[in-house]
Amino acid sequence: MTAVKTALVIGGGIAGPVTALARCLRDLPDVAGAFAAYEGLRRERVEKVAWRASKTNNSKALGPVTIAMMPLAMRTFLNPEKTLGAEQRYRIDWQAPVTADASRAAGNRS
Repeated sequence: MTAVKTALVIGGGIAGPVTALARCLRDLPDVAGAFAAYEGLRRERVEKVAWRASKTNNSKALGPVTIAMMPLAMRTFLNPEKTLGAEQRYRIDWQAPVTADASRAAGNRS
């Protein structure tokens, strides 16, 4: 991956969390409450991403048979839209106000 592509991928990945944090800071009266709400809004999704990354990182290297079958697998059960679609289409509603309920949800998960 080139440096430009890497920067675009990283930048695109940062946009969602920054938007979520900005909403919390905009809508809640104190910084501590805003960060608690931010954690509540983000935790479930971040845990899913971390779990999948861990699973991927712990996989063994592909053998020659698997490499040969990969094109078929990608068209069927490993289709990127099926495996990553929901995560990649995730959108944050900027107009929706953040309430203190998000911070309480973060506190209940500890």
